Amino acid sequence: MKQLISPMALAICLSACVATPSNPSLPSDGEPEYVFTATIQAANRINLGRGGATGRMPIYRLTTTVQYVARGDSYIQPAQSVAVELLPDQILPAQFQTCQFVAKERHPAYASGVLLLNARIMGCR
Repeated sequence: MKQLISPMALAICLSACVATPSNPSLPSDGEPEYVFTATIQAANRINLGRGGATGRMPIYRLTTTVQYVARGDSYIQPAQSVAVELLPDQILPAQFQTCQFVAKERHPAYASGVLLLNARIMGCR
């Protein structure tokens, strides 16, 4: 009986190894969905409630004007005002500074326009 299970287990393992891998270029695989350059218009420190386990946490929400869109141009356009929530470990840029942002997701039902979540600043000038 032991010899019957081993070849069957080997066949299952080999068939799993031959299966085609998922597409690594999808944004859900860790790549950012939105990459753009924008000018900072205002920065506000707000307290967010992110569930019962984490409680409330302070975060910065930036109001920006988009200058150039490298990825995600179906949702954001140049000259559009976009709200951006920075990750907690990011340094706050100065007002009217132009920065490159990378964001993985957007708020699906933000009432005041466009809100990009979990954004990271790649560089400023």
